[in-house]
Amino acid sequence: QDPDIIMVGEVRDSETAHMAIQAALTGHLVFSTVHTRDAAGAVTRLVELGVERFLLSSVLRGVVAQRLLRRICTQCGVDTTLSPQQVAALGLKIPVERRERLRVRFGEGCVECRHTGLYGRTGVFEMLDVGRRVQTLINEGKSATEITHAGRLEGMETLRDGALRKLAEGVTPFEEVIRVTADCA
Repeated sequence: QDPDIIMVGEVRDSETAHMAIQAALTGHLVFSTVHTRDAAGAVTRLVELGVERFLLSSVLRGVVAQRLLRRICTQCGVDTTLSPQQVAALGLKIPVERRERLRVRFGEGCVECRHTGLYGRTGVFEMLDVGRRVQTLINEGKSATEITHAGRLEGMETLRDGALRKLAEGVTPFEEVIRVTADCA
């Protein structure tokens, strides 16, 4: 039988990368995992594994990166504001008068969360749509940073953006945003 969709467990080596590309070239929709720090890093990783850029740009449709953030406990979460140092650590440019209205949350700790202030996890996702602009950048050998920039111009929310949104929504604390997205800044 000829499947429409193929799932490749994980691309760790050149042989698996080439097999996935060949399957995609023959009209199959291929899903796989590649360990990278962000969505654009998957392009770099596949090229490092020996995939030709022109082949990659012709078959790659999208890349999703994900990370998990710990959630603030709903039983003991309280409102607070970010300190000037925290705002600076996040790389945010927020005027002082607006900063005081920016409410975030943290967990004080209770029996429910075993006095950690955290209970459960939530995902943040970065979805890179590989359209014409990104295809061109892949073909030209541009960096992951340039590919990410192009994705952002087309509306992509980065892992850091998603984590900051979860912070502003009161889902996760400041420390968790820093811990999980330190390499995404």
